Amino acid sequence: MRRCTRDPAGEERHDHADGIERALGGVGRERFVYSDRPGRWHTAVDIGTRIFKGFVLGHLDGRPVTAPFDGVLRGLVRNSTSGPAGVKLLEIDARGRGAKWTGINERGRAIAQATMEAIHLTASRPELAGGQSAPFLV
Repeated sequence: MRRCTRDPAGEERHDHADGIERALGGVGRERFVYSDRPGRWHTAVDIGTRIFKGFVLGHLDGRPVTAPFDGVLRGLVRNSTSGPAGVKLLEIDARGRGAKWTGINERGRAIAQATMEAIHLTASRPELAGGQSAPFLV
């Protein structure tokens, strides 16, 4: 299900899974920092921390990983986690102090709502569930 919402400025925004990161504070994919090699990630920084360009956010196998721009740390891989190359280590919100980094955002809320609608539809129409009832929804 594809839904169209409006952002605070009133502009239309389509929130659907297309593999493209939507802009947040004017920054899209650049707001994510990916691992450039496999290794163990170490950090002492917390989500919600105000950060500045060049600030060391953590170390991947002993090599520093720095912030590419100013913002608020929105997401972060847990300390002492090992992972392969190419995974997201962190997300920075360029909106700064005005950033909302807790709770559920509009997109997450829309996905959860669509999931619940699909579950309820399936529960009310057994033919959609391969002819079986959905006892977990009783």
